[in-house]
Amino acid sequence: MYPRPDSSAAMGIDLRSDDGIDGRSRRRLRRLLLRLEQSRRGFHVASSVAADPATRDFLASLSTRRSEMRRSLQARTPTAGRSIDIAGVIHRPFIRFLAGSGDAAILDECDRGESSLLRALRRLPESIARPGSEATLAAWEQEIIMDVERIRRRRRERDRSAPQAKAPVESPTPGARAPAFSAPASTGQTIELRSYAGKVPIVVFFTSSRLRRAEIRELVEFQSRLGRFADARVQVMAVAPRTARRTRELSETHQIAFPIVADPDNAIRSRYGIDRRTAPAAVLIDDRGVIVRSYRNLHLPGFAGRALETVTELREAGIDGFVR
Repeated sequence: MYPRPDSSAAMGIDLRSDDGIDGRSRRRLRRLLLRLEQSRRGFHVASSVAADPATRDFLASLSTRRSEMRRSLQARTPTAGRSIDIAGVIHRPFIRFLAGSGDAAILDECDRGESSLLRALRRLPESIARPGSEATLAAWEQEIIMDVERIRRRRRERDRSAPQAKAPVESPTPGARAPAFSAPASTGQTIELRSYAGKVPIVVFFTSSRLRRAEIRELVEFQSRLGRFADARVQVMAVAPRTARRTRELSETHQIAFPIVADPDNAIRSRYGIDRRTAPAAVLIDDRGVIVRSYRNLHLPGFAGRALETVTELREAGIDGFVR
């Protein structure tokens, strides 16, 4: 176990008077307090929803430590914490995200959050710290760096122990038949890929486990072009690593009419050789059920428009599987 600084030791930072403290320094201190509380609550929520008992204990210990850090800093900065509600700084979308994710996605989000906390700590002006407090701040920085490495190490262990890591599925290439799947979707129906064979081509958009804002904007962009896809006789669908209930909520929130297929255990993405390193991704399947185009590590936004242009070009060229 790495050494921890004494939480009761004086930090050497005192904002009870305004002597020598400018507005920027005060704002950065408040931001650090917020990040510490977000980290504490984030780890607490993550520990309550993680499936692996060892991961739950690990995240709970980090939550306790962030609480100690926050109390130590806030005790020395009463003015900085006066104008913010420390008890309420955790966003509901974050809680909902964790509740519908697996342990791997939870650890990814914790990694992201701790990196943000580390940036806030490094931006703390040294000019406001009294002599002797730099050692405590430096110890905190080193502790957070070690915690980030422990999170990433545990994440790698999850990857190695995952079933798909033992029997990897090779990514199907253009010209291969699209792997079949059947799963519930946001429309309330069960989507079977084979039911589209012999009818219409399909664009399948695979989101990442985090479902970033850019990916949500891309889903909305697909929705805005849905009429043009329909004119081209092309079915649009998405696959998201979420439960059926969460995909319905996503569709209702953003008014998405095309099906978003639920893939909470990443079974569908695994069949298409898509993981966290290659998502977001997409495939274009012709009306015979054959993959015509395969896209990995998509640069968003703008893919919906490019996909529509590709479909139009294939139809105009008279390519089999796209002729009306």
